[in-house]
This record gives sequence, C-alpha cells and structure tokens, in this order.
Amino acid sequence: MKSRAKRKSRWVRLLAWLAVSIVVLLLIASWMVSSWVRNYLKSDACRTMLANQIGGNLHTHADIEPLVWSGANVFTGKITLEPLAGQGWKQIEADGVQASLDWNAAWHGVWKVPAISMEWLRVDMRSNTEIPKPNAAVVDDEPAPPQRAPTWWSRWLPKRAEINEVEVQNFDLKPPTPDAGAAITAMKITAKPAVNEGAWLLRGEGGKLLLPRMTEALRMSSATARLDAKSLSLNDAVARWVGDSDVTGRGELPFEKGKTWNFSGRISNLDLRHVLSDEWKSRLSGLMESSYEVASLPDGSVLFKGKPRVKNGIIQGLPILDRVADFTQTERFRRVVLDEATYEVEQHGSSTKITHLVMQSNGLIRLEGDVTIEGKSLTGNLLVGVSPETLRWMPGAQNHVFTELHPGGSPGFVWTTVHLSGTMDSPREDLSNKLLAAMGKALLIDAPMEAVGKGTEVLGKTGNAVLNGGQGVIDSNKDVIKEAGDAVGQGVDILKGFIPLIPK
Repeated sequence: MKSRAKRKSRWVRLLAWLAVSIVVLLLIASWMVSSWVRNYLKSDACRTMLANQIGGNLHTHADIEPLVWSGANVFTGKITLEPLAGQGWKQIEADGVQASLDWNAAWHGVWKVPAISMEWLRVDMRSNTEIPKPNAAVVDDEPAPPQRAPTWWSRWLPKRAEINEVEVQNFDLKPPTPDAGAAITAMKITAKPAVNEGAWLLRGEGGKLLLPRMTEALRMSSATARLDAKSLSLNDAVARWVGDSDVTGRGELPFEKGKTWNFSGRISNLDLRHVLSDEWKSRLSGLMESSYEVASLPDGSVLFKGKPRVKNGIIQGLPILDRVADFTQTERFRRVVLDEATYEVEQHGSSTKITHLVMQSNGLIRLEGDVTIEGKSLTGNLLVGVSPETLRWMPGAQNHVFTELHPGGSPGFVWTTVHLSGTMDSPREDLSNKLLAAMGKALLIDAPMEAVGKGTEVLGKTGNAVLNGGQGVIDSNKDVIKEAGDAVGQGVDILKGFIPLIPK
C-alpha cells in the first residue's frame, strides 16, 4: 500500500512539474514573441517594411525617418510621400508624427492605433501639365516588396489595422500656382473613421483659406467634411472674410480626372467700404449679403453665380449729385439713400451678366434692367423711373422723354428707357441726347417763355449769371445733361462696387 502511495505521489509531482514547465515555457515563448515583435518594430527593417506597405497601398514612394519608441508610443520626425502615377499632388510631408499602439489588441489579430498626431502636414499639389498621362512611362521605381516576418510565427501577427483618430495641428495645402486652386494654411484637422470602410469624417478649425483670384483670405472658424478615395464632400464651413463679414459654404470636390466640382453658400454683413477703392469709400456705403454658386465646367472654366442685396446703401459726395440737386431743387439728390438694391450676377470667363437689377430710392428714382459685360465691352437696357417732381425744372423731360408705360413698375414714377453701350472705361448712354432734344422741343414748341423763366431762376440760385433768352437756358442745360452723361461712367464704377463677388 505504501509503495502504491509513493508511486502515486511521484506521478502527481511529475504532472505538477510538467504543468508548471508548460506554463513557464508558454510564458517564455510569449515573452520571446513579444520581445521579438518589440525589437522588430524598433528596427530599420520594420521602418522599411512600413514605408513599403504605405507606398504599395498609395502607389507612392514613402520615406520614414528613424522610429523612436517609448512604451506603446512611437515617434518619427518626418514622413515623406511622392507619387508614382497620376495623382494630383506632388508631395506630402508630415512632421512630428506620433502614434500609440494597443498591444493587447495585437493578440486579437488587430494592429490597433488609438491615436496618431502630427505637428504639421503639408500637401503640395501639381498642375494638369505635371501629371503624367495614363500611357506615359513611370520613371520612379516601384516600391520594393515589404520584408516579412519569419514564416513559423507570421500566422500570429495581426492581419488588419484600426486607427481611431488622426489629429493634425497645422495643415497646409499649396496649389501649383496661386490661381490654380485653393490654398490652406495652419488649419487644425481631426479625422475619424466613417462607417464606410476607407472613408473619414473630418473636422477643421482655424487657419486660412485663400481661393483663386481673391486677395483676402477667409479666416476659417470651422468646417466638417467627408473624405474617401473618390471625393471630398464639404458638409458645412463657416468663416470670416474682410471686416466682420461672414461666409458659409458646402460642396463637392471629386478627385477623379474630368469630374467637375461645385460649391455654394452665403456671404453676409459685407461692408462695401472694404471692397471699394479709396476714392469711393467716402461716396458709397452699405452692407451686402448674397447667396453664391461656383462650379467648374467640363472645359475647365469656372462659372460663378450670385444674388446680392445691398442694405442701408447710401451714395453721396458726388459733384454731379450736388449739381442735379441744385438744378432740380431736390436736396435728396445730394445724399441718395438706396431703399432697395438687388440683382443677379453670372460670370463665366470674360463675360459678366447682371440681370434683374433693381435700385430704388423711394420717391426719388428707380432703375430696373440688365447689363452685359463682354471683356471691356458694355451693353445694357435700363428702365429709369423718376418722381415727376424732380422733372419740373427740366423743360420737356416729362412730356417728351419720361413717357413710357411700366404696368408692373412702382407707383409714383414716370419712366423712360436708357440704352448703355461703349466700354467699361468709356461707357455711353442715350439719355443725354433724349433730354437735349426734349429741351429743344419744349423751348421752341411747348412754352418757351415759361421755360426761360424757370431756367433763369434756377441758374441764378446756382451762382450763374442771368442769361439772355432761351439760348442761355439751352446752354446751361447742356452742361447739366453733359454731367449727367458723365455720371454714367461713375455709375459703372458704383456697379463695380456693388459686385465685389465677381472674380477680377
């Protein structure tokens, strides 16, 4: 019995030692595997493998500076990517890249990266001429195949990766030339994976956005977008522009060649004095708001549309307005308050079309019509309505010029049509000749002596010498009408001030 008990005890001890030995061996093996993995991750071979994998997935040449590990965190000074095919970018550089690794997830078959942060991310774009054609030979070498771990345990390595968040403190986007695309500087970007595999949800804060042909950059407040391999979809963007003006935007930017892009939004609280020349800042004031649409066309050109409205518009300090105020004895001409100022604008290449133009100062004057600018050529048709009271000192104007019917027009105005022609630098109109012809009819046919009396009275108030007969009245009115014709040129400048959204 005792011998049996001894034998049984030896077997128990042997099994116990065997179990302990297996556990120890497993722990040693686990430690060896973990140690090998950690040492491998710190090696140049791992750095080369990562660069090759990144390059292979993105079809780029990737270069990674030496990796520095601290526990589960890894840091590299710079990662550089250069395209090997027809990508639209020239180079991508990431500075100060740091990532954390969840070691526990590796045992479940996942390289899990809770966070990646970058101090700076720069993307340099290239023009269409710099992008190789599909049938062009690729000069760059294809990335070398990634180095693999030993086959005896490679089955235990994770086969997929998960990244929870990427944070870029400063993002820069540089177009090939200032007029060839948008430029972004110092924007903070946070990216998280979307539900769809390979897509990312982006949020941007701060920084500046400079669009083509704009001299003033947008000061970005926030932006949200969705990014995948095919496009960038801007869901919502809010920014400040010149002064205290606000800009919102949304749109679609496809990455596929030949696809067109489009953006739309609103501009509000834009003080006109921030977009006018120094000469006009004291003469024209008001706040503008507008919706806008801008899109590329299949031929590569850009189409712009807008529906601006000017609030609290005031025109003052123009010598012609003072002269008209004296002549018509209407003080309101010295400081014209625009109770309504709206229009629609469409710009494509060198062509600009202004339609549904309405400008009104209640009880004084109203303009309606369309204007087309082709290069520097100017054409347009305007319906001009004025208060009958303003015409009482202009002989023949109401009887022979402002005689057109405008059933849908605002009440209280008499109307005439004005044709615009010439160029932006030297505009012409036909209202002056109409007024001169009407004045002649009034002086010779309607009531010559009455017109002479009115003209002499007004001219006396403006400091001119008393004139002799109807000829003096004609000469004086010629001066006023000539100035009125010159005012069309000033009116074109005012119109320029009202359309600061049009790319110059």
